[in-house]
Amino acid sequence: MSAQISYGQTPVVAFQGMIAQEFSLRQIDSGLVETAALGLGIAVKPGTADGQYVAAAADDAVIGVSVYALQDVESQSDPFEYAVNAQFPFMNKGRYWATANAALAREAAVAFDPATGKVGAVSGGVTTLVFGIAKTIAAADGDLVLVEVNF
Repeated sequence: MSAQISYGQTPVVAFQGMIAQEFSLRQIDSGLVETAALGLGIAVKPGTADGQYVAAAADDAVIGVSVYALQDVESQSDPFEYAVNAQFPFMNKGRYWATANAALAREAAVAFDPATGKVGAVSGGVTTLVFGIAKTIAAADGDLVLVEVNF
């Protein structure tokens, strides 16, 4: 068995869908995944039945974003995805980590891009519905950005 003998100078701070500032003001609800597996940090909307939710498409009225909850994903084959009919948490209010689809300025209005699963500037034509506010800077596509939502 080998041991880790080196560490990166700048370890990863977070991952997409991870709740930020664990003890800050936030609201998290839960429901069931309706039709297709749901990854982390994905905008959700109500499904066809009460208590069921699906990934939002462009310009849908988003009600929350799927977030990571250790107790909910431990028993699944992919810890970063909720299976169909699985119970999952979604954040209505608070801060979570998202992946940017381009450079973002702090305090920029952002929207979820269902094609990429990332967030981007609303002025960039991602969608017409404001999703949240970027609380950190993203220098380029793929950077993690702290997003504050309030649905």
